Amino acid sequence: MNTSTGVMDMRDGMDLPKGRPQRGYSPTLGWYLASRWFVTLVVTLLALALFVYLVNTGEVLRDTTSHGAPALQAVVMSLAQLPDLMMQLLPFAVLLASLIWVQQMNRRQELVALRASGLPARRIVLGPVSACLLVGVAALFVMNPISATLLKFFENWRSEVMPNSVKGIVTSGGSIWLRQDEMDNGKVRTFFIYGRSVAANGQSLGEATVFVFDEKGDFMARLDATQAKLEDGYWRMEDTYMLSPQKKIVHEAAVTLPTTLTAEQIQSSFNPPGTLNLWELRNFISVLQQSGLPAERHAMVYQRLLALPFTCLAMLLLAVPFGLRFARGRGVASVVLAGLGLGFGFYLLGNFAAAYGMAGRLNVILAAWLPGVMALLLSAALLIHLREE
Repeated sequence: MNTSTGVMDMRDGMDLPKGRPQRGYSPTLGWYLASRWFVTLVVTLLALALFVYLVNTGEVLRDTTSHGAPALQAVVMSLAQLPDLMMQLLPFAVLLASLIWVQQMNRRQELVALRASGLPARRIVLGPVSACLLVGVAALFVMNPISATLLKFFENWRSEVMPNSVKGIVTSGGSIWLRQDEMDNGKVRTFFIYGRSVAANGQSLGEATVFVFDEKGDFMARLDATQAKLEDGYWRMEDTYMLSPQKKIVHEAAVTLPTTLTAEQIQSSFNPPGTLNLWELRNFISVLQQSGLPAERHAMVYQRLLALPFTCLAMLLLAVPFGLRFARGRGVASVVLAGLGLGFGFYLLGNFAAAYGMAGRLNVILAAWLPGVMALLLSAALLIHLREE
């Protein structure tokens, strides 16, 4: 028996384990890569949160201290706005953390070892992809309600500090409540304006009622009108009945009330989208549509929230080709900066698309999902260009 025959016979007699791939994907390896990516993301989010908090605190202090608000209170209240800001920056944070994660793998020669073992790129990123989807879902269903509650608390505080602003509430029946603070002969007058219906342009209220209070909160007058029209600098109330304390009811064909409001301010004052969680936002959009008010602003925020996990995933996959390019060549700084520049470009593209969506010039669903889809297609094209699986 020659040597080759003996070798063949010995191989035939061996009991090789069945069902165990020679180059498989180990769950332990996936857990390790996912945990390293997640830790990098947490550190990146903390660093971004600190930077954003410092910048935002400066803006809040500038706006509120001029109205007599304590500086310490403004510093504390700025924390309530931070979760909403971080929700908006989450896709960019995922991209930055992914680039740092890949660079760390290259520095420790881990990516080279994984590629040398025969693992394709799609299996290397399987663990981080799963972690990224979990982060996106957690942000959507856990962080979103928290950020909406805290932002609502912040908006209420700011309205108390800066009273010369309008706040509106649209009820489930389509009627609205407005509050405005105006100066009348050197004294502050608070107007609570109710309209059973509102025109789509915000310039006319049907079956309007106005309650007037002085700066001490004492009731001054009530006005009931069949219609209230917003003119330049005043409300014109038609067919009005006016009630004052210790006076008889007076009927007037038309009554004017001073105001600094505009139709745009009224439309933008209704329940800011950030103060509503995912479920409240969906219901509020239906109320706006039934009332005839424009709902593009809230619908845009709603669709961007739904697209958040997908957008985060696209940002992660966009960072992978740049990491593989670094593993094969030189110029670490140029590759990382190129990836950051591309991610920032997609961030700007998302803002531009959102602006067109809120203006009604682009379908809100397309505007919300387009940046993530484009980032995913670009990452696939780069992987194909680098001949990665």
